[in-house]
Amino acid sequence: MPNASRVAIRQVTGTTELAAVERLQAAVFTPSDRVPVTGRVWWLGWDGSKPVAFAGLRLVEDAAFLCLSGVLRTHRGRGLQVHLIQTRERFARRTGATACITYTVPDNPASGNSLIRAGFRLYEPQFAWCGRGVLYWQKTM
Repeated sequence: MPNASRVAIRQVTGTTELAAVERLQAAVFTPSDRVPVTGRVWWLGWDGSKPVAFAGLRLVEDAAFLCLSGVLRTHRGRGLQVHLIQTRERFARRTGATACITYTVPDNPASGNSLIRAGFRLYEPQFAWCGRGVLYWQKTM
């Protein structure tokens, strides 16, 4: 069984790794749920030489928006998503962000539970940038 401690998380540094992020998005999400790889900072989770997880972040003013992330089905349930959240939090702190924000859809309790384990709390933003019907999460740093 794979576990999160065996997966190395590294920041994406080149086009080959960006292509791996795109392939993982295609493996985990429908086309309408994917996001462009440009304009974001990405991390890949590697199990040996195989990318098995990804996570993105976009800096917005003094906040870090945790954008799309995913883990291959074979590596789910081992705490990897929490490690990806914490990795992005550390990066955000180093850049001077004062908060991390994100959202989940209500029918994805696994993502919500990962955010709760990482210290995030639900909140209601002044402007619902993803529309109604999603859950907004925030962690002040």
